[in-house]
This record gives sequence, C-alpha cells and structure tokens, in this order.
Amino acid sequence: MLKRLAAAYMLLLAAAVAGHFLATQFYDPMLEDAGLKVWKILDPLMVAGLAMVLVAAFARKINQNGSAIGQSIDREYLEANFTFYYSAALMLMLLWNWFGVQWAEPSNDV
Repeated sequence: MLKRLAAAYMLLLAAAVAGHFLATQFYDPMLEDAGLKVWKILDPLMVAGLAMVLVAAFARKINQNGSAIGQSIDREYLEANFTFYYSAALMLMLLWNWFGVQWAEPSNDV
C-alpha cells in the first residue's frame, strides 16, 4: 500500500513538473512572477519525491550488493548501482539549483 501511495505521489508530481515546465514558456517565459512562484512550490515536493527514490534505490542496492559478494556482476547489480548513483547525483543537482534560486540570488524575492 505504501509503495502504491508513493508511486501515485511521484506520478502526479512528474505530471505537474512536466506540465509546468512546458506551460511556463507561454505565460511567464522569463520566470519573473507566477512561474517562479510555482517552481518555489514544486521544489520541496520534488526534493521529497527524490528522497523517496533514493531510499528505494539504496534498499535495492544494499539487497543486491549483499547477495552479489563473490558473484559475477550481472544486469541487476548494474541496474541497482546505476539507479542509486544517478538518483544521488540528481538530488545533488536539484538541491544546488533549489538553494541557488531560493536563497543565493537576492533578486528572486517573489
């Protein structure tokens, strides 16, 4: 049940982010007002969603690495490690961008 709830959250979040990403060019292309406000709402939601992905990817990586000790590297091992490290890199980029927009740039006081 918890997995389905997390999956529904991530699906709705992905639809909202994709929709806003495409629609912003029509109503606020320079991110001066409404577009930036919506991104400031979506950013913490994206961080929460990506944290869920990281937890799931880490659990998969630990389960796979524990059973792969002394075994050959197979597709599942590569997928588990790629998913974890890709998610971690994506989290770092998202946080870097979010902190930069939210606090480091004083002109973003919307």
